[in-house]
Amino acid sequence: MHSGLWLCAALVAVSASASAKCPDCECLSALDGVGDNVEQRDVAINARVITGTVPDTSRKERFVLRPINGEPVAVKSEKLHVDTYDTLVLSPTAPLAKNTDYELVLLRGAETIPYSRFHTTDTTDTTAPTWKGSLEAEFMPPDDCSVACSLRQGARVEITAPTPRDDRSGVELVSVWVTDGASIDYNKPPTAHVKSMLPNDDIRDVAVGMPPTHVVIVLGGAGPCQQQSVPLPPHARRARVGMKAIDRAGNASAPREVEVLLSAAKAK
Repeated sequence: MHSGLWLCAALVAVSASASAKCPDCECLSALDGVGDNVEQRDVAINARVITGTVPDTSRKERFVLRPINGEPVAVKSEKLHVDTYDTLVLSPTAPLAKNTDYELVLLRGAETIPYSRFHTTDTTDTTAPTWKGSLEAEFMPPDDCSVACSLRQGARVEITAPTPRDDRSGVELVSVWVTDGASIDYNKPPTAHVKSMLPNDDIRDVAVGMPPTHVVIVLGGAGPCQQQSVPLPPHARRARVGMKAIDRAGNASAPREVEVLLSAAKAK
């Protein structure tokens, strides 16, 4: 049985006249990263690789997974929308070599751009993440003009959850299903995938390398410079949210569910 939680929330509509009271925004473009070059250890030989972007075929770009300076590994490629960007998930068609250093590189014509490195262990990962503990959901009205433009968000639901745990390389994604209150069919593709979850604990824990005890998953929240990664169902009076934690090998936890009652604010 899925754990459930009900939250009554009043959705406050933001009119064009209200938003016009805030100064015009100048949003800064995010810099394109070149991947995570911190070498990851103890990676299962059946692990997948998330590239973080989609290659530009017009520039003759393609990703290659290979042992350091070795031959390319045969992979199956899947395109996913994660957070607010598109990415590829590369799944090797056969187990990776044991106790071996691998690299993900982007080939652009004759140029080779390093993206990430990792070292495999000698076993596969077939154990799903665990996700236990109570969930708390809170409706947040749209931010007012006192919030910096680059950080200002629209109406949203914030779900605070214990950090999912995994016995190997850690949880890599949370897949999220959202309906207008109807039962969730987990055989269907998720509504969204979330990777960048905000830690909800003392920043000192993160600074010394300890994982946060809780994470926050945001639904809605689009703002002048903020995109939403998980949309709320439009015009719905309630939403049912289902979530599964996915580890690097693609193993999925049991689903967690939250049901949120939404009621539009009445005009005065």
